[in-house]
Amino acid sequence: TASQAYFGKPASKLTLSESAALAAIIQAPSGFDPDTNQDKLQARYKYVLDGMVQKGWITQAEAKAAKYPKFQKAKSAKNYLAGTNGYLLESVQREMVRRGYSEDDLNVGGFRIVTTFDKNAQAGAVEAVKASGVSDEKGLRIGLTSVKTDTGEVIAMYGGTDYLKNQLSNADQAVGLAGSTFKPFALAAAFEDGIELDSTWDGSSPRTIRGYKLKNEGNVSYGNISLLTATEKSVNTVFVDMAGKVGVEKVKESAIRAGVPANTVGLGADPTTVLGTASPTTMDMAGAYATFANRGERVAPTTIKEIARGGTVEYELSPTKQRAFDTEIADEVNYALQKVVTNGTGYAATGIGRPAAGKTGTTDNNKSAWFVGYTPQVATAVMLVKQDSKGNAISLYGTGGGGSVHGADYPAHIWTDYMSVAMSDMDTEDFQGSNDYGNDYYNYSRPSSPSSKPSSSSSGSSGSSGGSGSPSAKPSGSASASGSASGSASSKPKPTVKPTP
Repeated sequence: TASQAYFGKPASKLTLSESAALAAIIQAPSGFDPDTNQDKLQARYKYVLDGMVQKGWITQAEAKAAKYPKFQKAKSAKNYLAGTNGYLLESVQREMVRRGYSEDDLNVGGFRIVTTFDKNAQAGAVEAVKASGVSDEKGLRIGLTSVKTDTGEVIAMYGGTDYLKNQLSNADQAVGLAGSTFKPFALAAAFEDGIELDSTWDGSSPRTIRGYKLKNEGNVSYGNISLLTATEKSVNTVFVDMAGKVGVEKVKESAIRAGVPANTVGLGADPTTVLGTASPTTMDMAGAYATFANRGERVAPTTIKEIARGGTVEYELSPTKQRAFDTEIADEVNYALQKVVTNGTGYAATGIGRPAAGKTGTTDNNKSAWFVGYTPQVATAVMLVKQDSKGNAISLYGTGGGGSVHGADYPAHIWTDYMSVAMSDMDTEDFQGSNDYGNDYYNYSRPSSPSSKPSSSSSGSSGSSGGSGSPSAKPSGSASASGSASGSASSKPKPTVKPTP
Protein backbone atom coordinates (compact mmCIF):
# COMPACT_ATOMS: atom_id res chain seq x y z
CA THR A 1 0.00 0.00 0.00
CA ALA A 2 1.00 3.67 -0.28
CA SER A 3 1.31 4.00 3.50
CA GLN A 4 3.70 1.05 3.60
CA ALA A 5 5.70 2.41 0.67
CA TYR A 6 6.22 5.90 2.08
CA PHE A 7 6.11 5.33 5.85
CA GLY A 8 6.52 1.60 6.43
CA LYS A 9 3.24 1.18 8.29
CA PRO A 10 -0.45 0.45 7.57
CA ALA A 11 -2.82 3.36 6.97
CA SER A 12 -4.47 2.78 10.36
CA LYS A 13 -1.19 3.63 12.09
CA LEU A 14 -0.46 6.89 10.26
CA THR A 15 -0.19 10.13 12.22
CA LEU A 16 -2.08 13.25 11.16
CA SER A 17 0.98 14.70 9.42
CA GLU A 18 1.73 11.44 7.63
CA SER A 19 -1.86 11.16 6.42
CA ALA A 20 -1.80 14.72 5.11
CA ALA A 21 1.52 14.17 3.33
CA LEU A 22 0.28 10.95 1.75
CA ALA A 23 -2.89 12.69 0.52
CA ALA A 24 -0.69 15.36 -1.05
CA ILE A 25 1.61 12.86 -2.80
CA ILE A 26 -1.13 10.68 -4.30
CA GLN A 27 -2.59 13.68 -6.16
CA ALA A 28 0.52 13.69 -8.39
CA PRO A 29 3.17 11.15 -7.31
CA SER A 30 5.88 12.34 -9.67
CA GLY A 31 5.19 16.05 -9.16
CA PHE A 32 5.23 15.72 -5.37
CA ASP A 33 8.00 13.14 -5.05
CA PRO A 34 9.56 13.67 -1.58
CA ASP A 35 12.97 12.83 -3.01
CA THR A 36 13.01 15.34 -5.87
CA ASN A 37 10.26 17.90 -5.18
CA GLN A 38 10.34 18.61 -1.44
CA ASP A 39 9.36 22.28 -1.81
CA LYS A 40 6.30 21.49 -3.89
CA LEU A 41 5.32 18.64 -1.59
CA GLN A 42 5.57 20.79 1.55
CA ALA A 43 3.40 23.47 -0.06
CA ARG A 44 0.84 20.82 -1.00
CA TYR A 45 1.07 19.31 2.47
CA LYS A 46 0.13 22.67 4.00
CA TYR A 47 -2.72 22.99 1.50
CA VAL A 48 -4.11 19.62 2.60
CA LEU A 49 -3.93 20.53 6.28
CA ASP A 50 -5.71 23.84 5.60
CA GLY A 51 -8.38 21.91 3.72
CA MET A 52 -8.89 19.57 6.66
CA VAL A 53 -9.37 22.58 8.93
CA GLN A 54 -11.92 24.09 6.52
CA LYS A 55 -13.81 20.78 6.41
CA GLY A 56 -13.94 20.75 10.20
CA TRP A 57 -12.05 17.48 10.44
CA ILE A 58 -9.25 18.96 12.56
CA THR A 59 -8.77 22.18 14.48
CA GLN A 60 -6.41 24.99 13.58
CA ALA A 61 -4.34 24.12 16.64
CA GLU A 62 -4.00 20.50 15.49
CA ALA A 63 -2.91 21.64 12.04
CA LYS A 64 -0.33 23.98 13.54
CA ALA A 65 1.02 21.25 15.83
CA ALA A 66 1.43 18.73 12.99
CA LYS A 67 5.09 18.31 12.12
CA TYR A 68 6.19 17.57 8.57
CA PRO A 69 6.89 13.79 8.55
CA LYS A 70 9.98 11.79 7.72
CA PHE A 71 9.77 9.46 4.74
CA GLN A 72 11.29 6.10 4.01
CA LYS A 73 13.91 5.90 1.32
CA ALA A 74 12.52 7.34 -1.88
CA LYS A 75 13.31 4.14 -3.78
CA SER A 76 10.81 2.20 -1.69
CA ALA A 77 8.11 4.82 -2.26
CA LYS A 78 8.72 4.92 -6.00
CA ASN A 79 8.43 1.16 -6.23
CA TYR A 80 4.83 1.47 -5.13
CA LEU A 81 3.96 3.34 -8.34
CA ALA A 82 6.41 1.60 -10.64
CA GLY A 83 5.30 -0.72 -13.41
CA THR A 84 1.52 -0.91 -13.86
CA ASN A 85 0.59 0.05 -10.28
CA GLY A 86 0.49 3.77 -10.98
CA TYR A 87 -1.92 3.29 -13.87
CA LEU A 88 -4.34 1.38 -11.64
CA LEU A 89 -4.24 4.08 -8.97
CA GLU A 90 -4.80 6.89 -11.47
CA SER A 91 -7.71 5.06 -13.09
CA VAL A 92 -9.40 4.67 -9.70
CA GLN A 93 -8.90 8.36 -8.94
CA ARG A 94 -10.41 9.38 -12.30
CA GLU A 95 -13.44 7.22 -11.58
CA MET A 96 -13.86 8.84 -8.17
CA VAL A 97 -13.98 12.22 -9.88
CA ARG A 98 -16.63 10.89 -12.27
CA ARG A 99 -18.60 9.72 -9.25
CA GLY A 100 -18.72 13.24 -7.88
CA TYR A 101 -15.71 13.48 -5.59
CA SER A 102 -13.90 16.79 -5.88
CA GLU A 103 -10.19 17.43 -6.17
CA ASP A 104 -10.28 18.77 -2.62
CA ASP A 105 -11.84 15.50 -1.45
CA LEU A 106 -9.05 13.51 -3.06
CA ASN A 107 -6.35 15.83 -1.80
CA VAL A 108 -7.55 15.67 1.79
CA GLY A 109 -7.85 11.87 1.57
CA GLY A 110 -9.04 9.66 4.40
CA PHE A 111 -10.62 7.14 2.05
CA ARG A 112 -10.65 3.36 2.19
CA ILE A 113 -11.20 2.08 -1.33
CA VAL A 114 -11.80 -1.51 -2.38
CA THR A 115 -10.97 -1.96 -6.06
CA THR A 116 -12.15 -4.55 -8.57
CA PHE A 117 -8.67 -5.62 -9.68
CA ASP A 118 -7.83 -9.30 -9.39
CA LYS A 119 -4.25 -10.02 -8.36
CA ASN A 120 -3.93 -13.16 -10.47
CA ALA A 121 -5.48 -11.55 -13.56
CA GLN A 122 -3.34 -8.41 -13.22
CA ALA A 123 -0.16 -10.48 -12.97
CA GLY A 124 -1.32 -12.43 -16.02
CA ALA A 125 -1.79 -9.22 -18.01
CA VAL A 126 1.72 -8.01 -17.20
CA GLU A 127 3.28 -11.36 -18.03
CA ALA A 128 1.29 -11.79 -21.25
CA VAL A 129 2.51 -8.45 -22.58
CA LYS A 130 6.05 -9.21 -21.49
CA ALA A 131 5.88 -12.60 -23.21
CA SER A 132 5.11 -10.89 -26.52
CA GLY A 133 8.76 -9.87 -26.64
CA VAL A 134 8.01 -6.38 -27.98
CA SER A 135 6.79 -4.43 -24.94
CA ASP A 136 10.05 -2.50 -24.62
CA GLU A 137 10.25 -1.40 -28.25
CA LYS A 138 10.67 2.36 -28.66
CA GLY A 139 7.40 4.20 -29.25
CA LEU A 140 5.24 1.07 -28.98
CA ARG A 141 2.15 1.30 -26.79
CA ILE A 142 0.34 -1.85 -25.69
CA GLY A 143 -2.94 -1.51 -23.86
CA LEU A 144 -5.19 -4.13 -22.25
CA THR A 145 -8.42 -3.94 -20.29
CA SER A 146 -10.36 -6.93 -18.97
CA VAL A 147 -13.85 -6.80 -17.44
CA LYS A 148 -16.35 -9.18 -15.92
CA THR A 149 -19.25 -9.24 -18.34
CA ASP A 150 -22.08 -9.39 -15.80
CA THR A 151 -20.87 -6.73 -13.35
CA GLY A 152 -18.51 -4.51 -15.37
CA GLU A 153 -15.73 -5.04 -12.80
CA VAL A 154 -12.33 -4.33 -14.32
CA ILE A 155 -10.18 -7.24 -13.19
CA ALA A 156 -6.99 -6.25 -15.01
CA MET A 157 -5.49 -3.29 -16.86
CA TYR A 158 -2.19 -2.90 -18.64
CA GLY A 159 -1.46 0.79 -19.04
CA GLY A 160 2.20 0.61 -19.95
CA THR A 161 5.56 -0.74 -18.88
CA ASP A 162 6.22 1.87 -16.17
CA TYR A 163 3.97 4.62 -14.84
CA LEU A 164 6.96 6.53 -13.48
CA LYS A 165 8.30 6.92 -17.04
CA ASN A 166 5.03 7.65 -18.84
CA GLN A 167 1.83 8.64 -17.05
CA LEU A 168 -0.56 8.27 -20.02
CA SER A 169 -2.42 4.98 -19.61
CA ASN A 170 -2.62 2.76 -22.68
CA ALA A 171 -5.65 1.06 -21.13
CA ASP A 172 -8.15 3.85 -20.53
CA GLN A 173 -6.57 7.03 -21.93
CA ALA A 174 -4.55 6.25 -25.08
CA VAL A 175 -6.68 5.53 -28.15
CA GLY A 176 -6.20 3.74 -31.46
CA LEU A 177 -8.13 3.33 -34.70
CA ALA A 178 -10.51 0.44 -34.05
CA GLY A 179 -10.22 -1.16 -37.48
CA SER A 180 -12.41 -4.20 -38.06
CA THR A 181 -13.24 -4.56 -34.36
CA PHE A 182 -16.09 -2.17 -35.22
CA LYS A 183 -17.75 -4.68 -37.56
CA PRO A 184 -19.77 -6.42 -34.80
CA PHE A 185 -21.70 -3.18 -34.21
CA ALA A 186 -22.69 -3.24 -37.88
CA LEU A 187 -23.72 -6.87 -37.48
CA ALA A 188 -26.03 -6.00 -34.59
CA ALA A 189 -27.59 -3.17 -36.60
CA ALA A 190 -28.04 -5.47 -39.60
CA PHE A 191 -29.71 -8.19 -37.52
CA GLU A 192 -32.10 -5.60 -36.10
CA ASP A 193 -32.89 -4.62 -39.69
CA GLY A 194 -33.83 -8.21 -40.57
CA ILE A 195 -30.62 -9.17 -42.37
CA GLU A 196 -29.50 -12.75 -41.69
CA LEU A 197 -26.12 -14.45 -41.47
CA ASP A 198 -26.89 -16.72 -44.41
CA SER A 199 -27.73 -13.79 -46.70
CA THR A 200 -25.51 -13.46 -49.80
CA TRP A 201 -23.22 -10.49 -50.47
CA ASP A 202 -20.70 -9.43 -53.07
CA GLY A 203 -17.21 -9.81 -51.59
CA SER A 204 -15.40 -8.71 -54.73
CA SER A 205 -12.38 -6.42 -54.49
CA PRO A 206 -11.84 -3.68 -55.42
CA ARG A 207 -15.30 -2.12 -55.40
CA THR A 208 -16.66 1.42 -55.45
CA ILE A 209 -19.53 1.69 -52.97
CA ARG A 210 -21.45 4.93 -52.56
CA GLY A 211 -18.55 6.88 -53.91
CA TYR A 212 -15.91 5.15 -51.78
CA LYS A 213 -13.17 3.14 -53.49
CA LEU A 214 -12.65 0.06 -51.32
CA LYS A 215 -10.66 -3.13 -51.29
CA ASN A 216 -10.25 -6.11 -49.04
CA GLU A 217 -7.03 -6.95 -47.24
CA GLY A 218 -4.52 -7.93 -49.90
CA ASN A 219 -7.19 -7.00 -52.47
CA VAL A 220 -8.54 -10.55 -52.20
CA SER A 221 -11.79 -10.97 -54.12
CA TYR A 222 -14.21 -13.46 -52.54
CA GLY A 223 -17.11 -13.23 -54.99
CA ASN A 224 -20.57 -14.03 -53.60
CA ILE A 225 -20.35 -15.14 -49.97
CA SER A 226 -22.59 -15.32 -46.93
CA LEU A 227 -22.53 -12.63 -44.26
CA LEU A 228 -21.16 -15.23 -41.86
CA THR A 229 -18.21 -15.96 -44.14
CA ALA A 230 -17.66 -12.23 -44.62
CA THR A 231 -17.45 -11.91 -40.84
CA GLU A 232 -15.04 -14.81 -40.47
CA LYS A 233 -12.77 -13.42 -43.20
CA SER A 234 -13.32 -9.75 -42.26
CA VAL A 235 -14.37 -8.76 -45.79
CA ASN A 236 -14.37 -4.97 -46.04
CA THR A 237 -16.41 -4.60 -49.20
CA VAL A 238 -19.30 -6.60 -47.77
CA PHE A 239 -19.44 -4.66 -44.53
CA VAL A 240 -19.30 -1.22 -46.12
CA ASP A 241 -22.02 -2.27 -48.56
CA MET A 242 -24.13 -3.64 -45.72
CA ALA A 243 -23.60 -0.57 -43.52
CA GLY A 244 -24.81 1.65 -46.34
CA LYS A 245 -27.96 -0.42 -46.80
CA VAL A 246 -28.73 -0.65 -43.09
CA GLY A 247 -27.95 3.02 -42.52
CA VAL A 248 -24.69 4.39 -41.17
CA GLU A 249 -26.50 6.24 -38.38
CA LYS A 250 -27.84 2.90 -37.17
CA VAL A 251 -24.32 1.45 -37.12
CA LYS A 252 -23.03 4.42 -35.14
CA GLU A 253 -25.97 4.20 -32.76
CA SER A 254 -25.37 0.48 -32.30
CA ALA A 255 -21.78 1.13 -31.22
CA ILE A 256 -22.92 3.77 -28.74
CA ARG A 257 -25.58 1.50 -27.28
CA ALA A 258 -22.99 -1.23 -26.81
CA GLY A 259 -20.79 1.13 -24.83
CA VAL A 260 -18.55 3.12 -27.18
CA PRO A 261 -18.68 6.74 -25.92
CA ALA A 262 -20.63 9.07 -28.22
CA ASN A 263 -17.75 11.57 -28.16
CA THR A 264 -15.16 9.04 -29.35
CA VAL A 265 -12.73 10.64 -31.80
CA GLY A 266 -13.60 9.68 -35.38
CA LEU A 267 -17.01 8.17 -34.58
CA GLY A 268 -18.81 9.48 -37.62
CA ALA A 269 -21.74 8.53 -39.78
CA ASP A 270 -20.36 7.46 -43.15
CA PRO A 271 -20.09 3.98 -44.68
CA THR A 272 -16.41 3.61 -43.71
CA THR A 273 -17.25 3.94 -40.01
CA VAL A 274 -17.75 0.17 -40.04
CA LEU A 275 -14.04 -0.21 -40.90
CA GLY A 276 -13.06 1.39 -37.62
CA THR A 277 -12.32 5.07 -38.27
CA ALA A 278 -13.20 5.73 -34.61
CA SER A 279 -10.45 5.71 -31.97
CA PRO A 280 -11.66 4.21 -28.66
CA THR A 281 -9.70 2.99 -25.64
CA THR A 282 -9.32 -0.64 -24.67
CA MET A 283 -11.67 -0.02 -21.74
CA ASP A 284 -14.30 1.29 -24.17
CA MET A 285 -14.04 -1.78 -26.39
CA ALA A 286 -13.87 -4.35 -23.60
CA GLY A 287 -17.01 -2.82 -22.12
CA ALA A 288 -18.80 -2.73 -25.47
CA TYR A 289 -18.05 -6.36 -26.33
CA ALA A 290 -19.09 -7.35 -22.80
CA THR A 291 -22.57 -6.14 -23.79
CA PHE A 292 -22.75 -8.90 -26.40
CA ALA A 293 -21.37 -11.50 -23.96
CA ASN A 294 -24.00 -10.37 -21.47
CA ARG A 295 -26.69 -11.16 -24.06
CA GLY A 296 -27.46 -7.55 -24.87
CA GLU A 297 -27.34 -6.00 -21.41
CA ARG A 298 -24.92 -3.13 -20.99
CA VAL A 299 -22.99 -2.71 -17.71
CA ALA A 300 -20.49 0.15 -17.54
CA PRO A 301 -16.90 -0.85 -16.63
CA THR A 302 -15.83 0.11 -13.11
CA THR A 303 -12.64 -0.15 -11.04
CA ILE A 304 -14.28 0.45 -7.65
CA LYS A 305 -16.21 -1.95 -5.42
CA GLU A 306 -16.49 0.22 -2.34
CA ILE A 307 -15.61 3.69 -1.06
CA ALA A 308 -15.56 4.36 2.67
CA ARG A 309 -14.52 7.43 4.62
CA GLY A 310 -14.38 7.92 8.35
CA GLY A 311 -15.81 4.44 8.90
CA THR A 312 -18.85 5.17 6.71
CA VAL A 313 -19.43 3.36 3.42
CA GLU A 314 -20.27 6.07 0.89
CA TYR A 315 -20.45 3.89 -2.20
CA GLU A 316 -20.91 0.18 -2.83
CA LEU A 317 -20.96 -1.41 -6.26
CA SER A 318 -24.41 -2.41 -7.41
CA PRO A 319 -24.22 -3.01 -11.17
CA THR A 320 -26.87 -1.24 -13.21
CA LYS A 321 -27.83 -3.18 -16.32
CA GLN A 322 -29.31 -1.44 -19.32
CA ARG A 323 -30.88 -3.33 -22.20
CA ALA A 324 -28.90 -2.33 -25.31
CA PHE A 325 -29.94 -5.13 -27.69
CA ASP A 326 -32.60 -7.81 -27.68
CA THR A 327 -31.28 -11.12 -26.43
CA GLU A 328 -31.71 -12.76 -29.84
CA ILE A 329 -29.68 -10.03 -31.54
CA ALA A 330 -26.80 -10.39 -29.09
CA ASP A 331 -26.93 -14.19 -29.41
CA GLU A 332 -26.60 -13.86 -33.18
CA VAL A 333 -23.55 -11.60 -32.81
CA ASN A 334 -22.05 -14.07 -30.33
CA TYR A 335 -22.51 -16.91 -32.77
CA ALA A 336 -20.86 -15.01 -35.63
CA LEU A 337 -17.90 -13.94 -33.47
CA GLN A 338 -17.40 -17.49 -32.21
CA LYS A 339 -17.01 -18.50 -35.85
CA VAL A 340 -14.32 -15.81 -36.23
CA VAL A 341 -12.42 -17.67 -33.52
CA THR A 342 -13.00 -21.24 -34.71
CA ASN A 343 -12.90 -20.64 -38.49
CA GLY A 344 -11.41 -17.22 -39.11
CA THR A 345 -8.88 -14.57 -38.20
CA GLY A 346 -9.25 -15.00 -34.44
CA TYR A 347 -8.15 -18.64 -34.36
CA ALA A 348 -5.38 -17.94 -31.85
CA ALA A 349 -8.07 -17.48 -29.20
CA THR A 350 -8.93 -21.18 -29.36
CA GLY A 351 -5.79 -21.60 -27.29
CA ILE A 352 -7.69 -20.92 -24.08
CA GLY A 353 -9.49 -24.24 -24.55
CA ARG A 354 -13.00 -22.98 -23.88
CA PRO A 355 -15.79 -21.26 -25.86
CA ALA A 356 -14.69 -17.80 -26.96
CA ALA A 357 -15.83 -15.12 -29.39
CA GLY A 358 -13.93 -12.15 -30.76
CA LYS A 359 -12.79 -9.95 -33.61
CA THR A 360 -9.44 -8.87 -34.97
CA GLY A 361 -8.82 -5.34 -36.17
CA THR A 362 -6.13 -3.71 -38.28
CA THR A 363 -6.00 -0.41 -40.18
CA ASP A 364 -4.89 -0.07 -43.81
CA ASN A 365 -1.89 2.05 -42.85
CA ASN A 366 -1.02 -0.39 -40.04
CA LYS A 367 -1.24 2.31 -37.38
CA SER A 368 -3.11 0.04 -35.00
CA ALA A 369 -3.80 -3.62 -34.35
CA TRP A 370 -6.49 -5.01 -32.05
CA PHE A 371 -8.03 -8.15 -30.73
CA VAL A 372 -11.20 -7.86 -28.68
CA GLY A 373 -12.60 -11.14 -27.43
CA TYR A 374 -14.70 -12.66 -24.71
CA THR A 375 -16.04 -15.71 -22.98
CA PRO A 376 -19.45 -15.65 -21.27
CA GLN A 377 -17.71 -14.39 -18.09
CA VAL A 378 -14.88 -12.07 -19.19
CA ALA A 379 -14.32 -9.59 -22.04
CA THR A 380 -10.81 -8.36 -22.86
CA ALA A 381 -9.47 -5.85 -25.37
CA VAL A 382 -5.83 -5.64 -26.50
CA MET A 383 -4.47 -2.78 -28.61
CA LEU A 384 -1.10 -2.02 -30.18
CA VAL A 385 -0.24 1.45 -31.50
CA LYS A 386 3.05 3.23 -32.12
CA GLN A 387 4.20 6.85 -31.83
CA ASP A 388 7.22 8.84 -32.92
CA SER A 389 9.21 11.12 -30.61
CA LYS A 390 6.62 13.90 -31.09
CA GLY A 391 3.69 11.69 -30.16
CA ASN A 392 2.39 11.26 -33.71
CA ALA A 393 0.91 7.91 -34.71
CA ILE A 394 3.19 5.88 -36.96
CA SER A 395 3.02 2.48 -38.63
CA LEU A 396 3.51 -0.70 -36.63
CA TYR A 397 5.43 -2.13 -39.57
CA GLY A 398 8.67 -3.75 -38.44
CA THR A 399 7.54 -4.39 -34.87
CA GLY A 400 9.42 -7.39 -33.51
CA GLY A 401 11.61 -7.43 -36.58
CA GLY A 402 8.73 -8.52 -38.82
CA GLY A 403 6.53 -6.84 -41.41
CA SER A 404 3.00 -5.55 -40.96
CA VAL A 405 1.26 -6.25 -37.65
CA HIS A 406 -2.31 -7.56 -37.67
CA GLY A 407 -4.87 -8.20 -34.98
CA ALA A 408 -4.30 -11.94 -35.30
CA ASP A 409 -0.64 -11.47 -34.41
CA TYR A 410 0.55 -9.89 -31.17
CA PRO A 411 -2.90 -8.70 -29.96
CA ALA A 412 -4.61 -12.09 -30.30
CA HIS A 413 -1.71 -13.95 -28.73
CA ILE A 414 -1.41 -11.51 -25.83
CA TRP A 415 -5.17 -11.95 -25.33
CA THR A 416 -4.85 -15.74 -25.33
CA ASP A 417 -1.90 -15.82 -22.94
CA TYR A 418 -3.68 -13.43 -20.59
CA MET A 419 -7.07 -15.14 -20.66
CA SER A 420 -5.48 -18.53 -20.00
CA VAL A 421 -4.28 -17.15 -16.68
CA ALA A 422 -7.20 -14.87 -15.80
CA MET A 423 -9.76 -17.64 -16.30
CA SER A 424 -7.72 -20.49 -14.84
CA ASP A 425 -9.92 -20.66 -11.72
CA MET A 426 -13.23 -20.06 -13.52
CA ASP A 427 -15.68 -22.69 -14.69
CA THR A 428 -15.90 -23.37 -18.41
CA GLU A 429 -19.22 -21.98 -19.63
CA ASP A 430 -20.96 -22.18 -22.98
CA PHE A 431 -22.66 -19.24 -24.62
CA GLN A 432 -26.44 -19.48 -24.54
CA GLY A 433 -28.84 -19.32 -27.46
CA SER A 434 -29.93 -21.21 -30.55
CA ASN A 435 -30.13 -20.25 -34.20
CA ASP A 436 -32.38 -20.73 -37.19
CA TYR A 437 -29.91 -22.74 -39.27
CA GLY A 438 -30.67 -26.21 -37.96
CA ASN A 439 -27.90 -26.51 -35.39
CA ASP A 440 -27.15 -25.30 -31.91
CA TYR A 441 -25.38 -21.96 -31.79
CA TYR A 442 -22.71 -22.99 -29.43
CA ASN A 443 -21.78 -26.55 -30.28
CA TYR A 444 -18.16 -25.70 -29.53
CA SER A 445 -15.56 -28.12 -30.84
CA ARG A 446 -12.28 -27.67 -29.03
CA PRO A 447 -9.19 -28.11 -31.22
CA SER A 448 -7.09 -31.12 -30.33
CA SER A 449 -3.98 -28.93 -30.27
CA PRO A 450 -4.89 -25.30 -29.60
CA SER A 451 -1.32 -24.08 -30.02
CA SER A 452 -0.95 -25.42 -33.55
CA LYS A 453 -2.87 -23.91 -36.44
CA PRO A 454 -2.75 -25.07 -40.08
CA SER A 455 -0.50 -22.84 -42.13
CA SER A 456 -2.06 -19.93 -43.98
CA SER A 457 -2.82 -20.18 -47.65
CA SER A 458 -0.13 -18.70 -49.84
CA SER A 459 -2.62 -17.46 -52.42
CA GLY A 460 -2.97 -14.05 -50.80
CA SER A 461 -0.68 -11.07 -51.11
CA SER A 462 0.30 -7.92 -49.25
CA GLY A 463 -0.25 -9.51 -45.90
CA SER A 464 -3.43 -11.36 -46.76
CA SER A 465 -4.22 -14.96 -45.96
CA GLY A 466 -6.18 -15.22 -49.16
CA GLY A 467 -9.44 -17.07 -48.96
CA SER A 468 -8.54 -19.11 -45.94
CA GLY A 469 -8.64 -16.36 -43.36
CA SER A 470 -6.19 -18.35 -41.32
CA PRO A 471 -4.03 -16.41 -38.88
CA SER A 472 -0.30 -16.69 -38.71
CA ALA A 473 1.76 -18.34 -36.01
CA LYS A 474 2.48 -16.42 -32.85
CA PRO A 475 5.19 -13.74 -33.14
CA SER A 476 8.43 -14.75 -31.50
CA GLY A 477 8.91 -13.92 -27.86
CA SER A 478 9.45 -15.41 -24.46
CA ALA A 479 7.24 -17.97 -22.79
CA SER A 480 3.56 -17.15 -22.44
CA ALA A 481 2.07 -15.65 -19.32
CA SER A 482 1.77 -17.86 -16.31
CA GLY A 483 1.17 -15.49 -13.39
CA SER A 484 0.34 -17.60 -10.42
CA ALA A 485 -1.14 -20.30 -12.63
CA SER A 486 0.97 -23.26 -13.62
CA GLY A 487 2.34 -23.95 -17.06
CA SER A 488 3.69 -21.79 -19.87
CA ALA A 489 3.71 -22.15 -23.64
CA SER A 490 6.85 -22.37 -25.67
CA SER A 491 7.71 -19.48 -27.97
CA LYS A 492 6.58 -19.79 -31.57
CA PRO A 493 8.23 -18.67 -34.81
CA LYS A 494 7.57 -15.29 -36.37
CA PRO A 495 4.74 -15.23 -38.89
CA THR A 496 5.64 -15.38 -42.55
CA VAL A 497 2.17 -15.02 -44.04
CA LYS A 498 -0.07 -12.40 -42.44
CA PRO A 499 -3.80 -12.77 -41.80
CA THR A 500 -6.60 -10.51 -42.85
CA PRO A 501 -7.50 -7.91 -40.21
